[in-house]
Amino acid sequence: MESRYLLGVRRLIRMVNPEREIPQTSVVSVNINREEIEEIRKNKGIYIRTFEEKINLSKSRYYRWLKYDIDLPMEYIVSMTKILGISFIELEDLFVDSTDELLRILLLTVDLSLKHDEKSQQELVAVAKELEKFRFSREDTQLYQLILIFCDMIRTGSKESVKHYGVERIESYLSKIEYFTLYDIVLYLGVLNFKHYHRIKISYVEQNIDSFIRMFLAKIQKNKLVFARSFFLGSILDLSLILRKNQGKLVAYDFLKQAQSQVLANWTISPYDQQLFDLALFSNVTNAEQIDTNISSVIEEWSQSRDLEKVSDEKAFVMTYLIGSM
Repeated sequence: MESRYLLGVRRLIRMVNPEREIPQTSVVSVNINREEIEEIRKNKGIYIRTFEEKINLSKSRYYRWLKYDIDLPMEYIVSMTKILGISFIELEDLFVDSTDELLRILLLTVDLSLKHDEKSQQELVAVAKELEKFRFSREDTQLYQLILIFCDMIRTGSKESVKHYGVERIESYLSKIEYFTLYDIVLYLGVLNFKHYHRIKISYVEQNIDSFIRMFLAKIQKNKLVFARSFFLGSILDLSLILRKNQGKLVAYDFLKQAQSQVLANWTISPYDQQLFDLALFSNVTNAEQIDTNISSVIEEWSQSRDLEKVSDEKAFVMTYLIGSM
């Protein structure tokens, strides 16, 4: 039985975009409450010419920014807030929800990549429509273009040549980067899962999975990625499932033990996530004597209902995982 979504991706969507809204996209936009910036400037009696004198931001350019005709690089925003006496604590409140629009739209695309129902296809069409403006853009829009290419790959009826072209473009990008952000990790997992599902020939993402895992686990450090920890924990299960399908239970089990050790040494996790770890380890055990009785009873309880639509998506994922190991 195949998992139709990535647990880590689904968890991150719940955190950053629970309504599954398709964000408006822009290349250099810093999504900040511009009206409030202007209100603060007026109330403090600071003239616009101050911006021009101190940071070379002209009056005409400032007003065009206020009207959303243009965007300003982040350094201008930070400089303006310093002039206005806005602290970084207050600045955080001025950012609007769509600041992470690049990650949010990638998450939606990856989450839709193995769905073929009518509602999902309509959602995918809406995502592609928002991104279409970047297809032939001459600006530095590569990251948006890669998501659009992913959309082309996963549309119902896409030709094999389109799938292979998309995989080549995305893998070419991934092979050249030296530092992985959340965007890159989601993209890597997305194309890896898509390739496995469509039985596309092994290439960069499979051949470099060991390097990816080392990088992935190295990001699990004390006091780091607090907001994204749920994503990482879910993605560990995703990776173990992919490893089991491609390389067998023993490889998946060894990865899970290594990941669990890294997580427990650096993060405090919930009893629920600990249970998911134990269940995943159990499903990859090859020696029956290693089976813990308590875990076995939980498996038995969850196994009573094979109708995955009636349980939460978290449990549905785990049931899919476990049923696949039986």
